[in-house]
Amino acid sequence: MVVLQEDGEDYVGQLPIHPLLIDHVVKKILEYAVSSHDVNLLSCRRVCKVWNQIATALYKSQQQVEVGNYSTSVPRFRRLIKLKKTCPNYFNKKSTKICSPPWLFPFVKFRLCQEVFQPIYTSVITDFFQTFQDTLEALDIWLDLRSSLVEVPIHSKSKLSTFPNLKTLVYDDRRVILQSSEDNRGSLLKILVEHAPNIRNLSIRFQRDFRGSLECASETVLNRIRNIFTRVDLQKNLKFLKLDLHINDQLLNSLKCSSLRVETLELALRGSHFSFPAFQNFMESLQLNLNKLKICYIERDSNCLLVFPVMTALRELEIEGTDAFAKHSVSFGDLTYQENFPQLQALRICIWASVNLRWGQFFQSKQPIWTITELKLPGELCDSSMMACVAKMFPNLKKLQISLYSMTLDSLQTIFEGMTQLEDLTVTKFPSLWDRNETNIDHILTGISISDCGKLIEDNVVIEKISDDKLALLKTSPGLIDLKRLKRLCMPDLQYQASYSDITGYLAFCRMQSLKYLNVGRSYLGNSCLMQLTKKFPEMEEQRKMLPMYLKEPEDDDDGSYLDLPGDTCVYL
Repeated sequence: MVVLQEDGEDYVGQLPIHPLLIDHVVKKILEYAVSSHDVNLLSCRRVCKVWNQIATALYKSQQQVEVGNYSTSVPRFRRLIKLKKTCPNYFNKKSTKICSPPWLFPFVKFRLCQEVFQPIYTSVITDFFQTFQDTLEALDIWLDLRSSLVEVPIHSKSKLSTFPNLKTLVYDDRRVILQSSEDNRGSLLKILVEHAPNIRNLSIRFQRDFRGSLECASETVLNRIRNIFTRVDLQKNLKFLKLDLHINDQLLNSLKCSSLRVETLELALRGSHFSFPAFQNFMESLQLNLNKLKICYIERDSNCLLVFPVMTALRELEIEGTDAFAKHSVSFGDLTYQENFPQLQALRICIWASVNLRWGQFFQSKQPIWTITELKLPGELCDSSMMACVAKMFPNLKKLQISLYSMTLDSLQTIFEGMTQLEDLTVTKFPSLWDRNETNIDHILTGISISDCGKLIEDNVVIEKISDDKLALLKTSPGLIDLKRLKRLCMPDLQYQASYSDITGYLAFCRMQSLKYLNVGRSYLGNSCLMQLTKKFPEMEEQRKMLPMYLKEPEDDDDGSYLDLPGDTCVYL
């Protein structure tokens, strides 16, 4: 946290700047000074133009304060509130006009953690809401079993708090929901929304642990939430909505009647039970405005059927699940691109058993689809035949993220051959305990046959000196260098199920002219090759510094065989 001078003085003498104090040096100095709490960051902006730019950037990055959770203590939080009251731009309702301060108070974003909401801190919380009501822009509230404060006051009897600048509100209540009139779940959320007419981003999360009757307990909370969305100002201004709670038909019907105009919607389905007509009707109410939809936490304790209408405005769709057995409780209706998502640009699927969830049929279109430019697929949908369908179906695909295991590594060759327009490729490891560095894929990544890769090693060929013409003669199939437009390649954990050596490093990674970002595991790349890659791709610096456990020098009394790589390491077979 930045500590400001309470006396308001920010004089800095006009001292000459040493020529060696270039931008990144100044940034390091100010970062150290800020972390040591020995500098008034706002005063540093007056030194010169360079200091002004760097100090302003640091000033903005320090705008969020976390209270509790081993961060800012409550006593320091009290001092911050006191400082806010004494700063020049504090708004006093008794005055006839607002003074024009030379700078604004930097802290406009707060995260109040669970231990703050105790009866002994009631006055502190009330004082916070009253003091920051005019400047508060983002508020994150986290409650759990340690939050014993029953009623959270945001205003006193003599002073009503309103939050005209509050744009982002995150409300995370993990307390057990009680079947009792004393249960105050959602009351603070309701009061905050009522006094913040300009909220644009709203995230709500409630615990699913009910004591007593599930229907009665959940209805108590859902009634409060449904009342929130009846406010006209919220319906008009809200653009982002995230719901992580027990979703049922009643809640979906209430949201439908609220005429929301949200552009981004996230639904967490864990523990939710609703019918497909309620979900379909809710989606129909959003079809003209919704641009991004994310459905996550598809788990076995949910009971949902997701049927989509024609989402004419939808541009991004993300489906995320964590349970392989969710297919028994969560399912999708028939899905086609033309009938459900005619303007979709990005599709991200990250869930097990996707074939059983009817996503396989989504990629059966015979007509090319030009709008989709980004695609993410799980391991079940990443075999070579599916990649061939994807290449034909999405000829304008720019960004692809897939998950592979040892039996589907040949899918990469299909990508190299049919998706030459790719600009961003991410390959992750399929979560399997049995895929442990079982095969070498130099021939897949370079397009050189396995036998020729072996000859390059046996003949001790200096691989980095192979000419482009010689490489063209060696290639028998498509490789990475055929992706002429690729700008970003990320394969950080592929080395744990498939290995590659300097053959790939020199003949693929180093020769990709358009590549700007490279993040791959070290695997069997030698130090010399890694040094060249680091010069071209700074992201590889960490890999160069790391010495994998499986790389070691041969011992004199070891009768095992080892392989001399083109680099300066020896790898045991």
